[in-house]
Amino acid sequence: MVYVDLDNTLIDSVKRLELEMAVAAKFGVNADGYWKAVDIAFAKYGISGFSHRALFEGCRAVKPDFSAEALFEWKKILDMEN
Repeated sequence: MVYVDLDNTLIDSVKRLELEMAVAAKFGVNADGYWKAVDIAFAKYGISGFSHRALFEGCRAVKPDFSAEALFEWKKILDMEN
């Protein structure tokens, strides 16, 4: 089952995006690089296969020394929502 939360009542998608982008920036991928990484991840995995792992690969394509620590920080963001 897939849920769609168009009005952000279950998940504050805007805040989550801001937090995820802040993690990327912390490790050297700015907003433009973040969106390039998203495009790379979507091109490789599609929307149904998109994950933090895919985003990480995209960030690595943009910045080869992008830290794997970002994966742990992105997981913390997900854990905050539960």
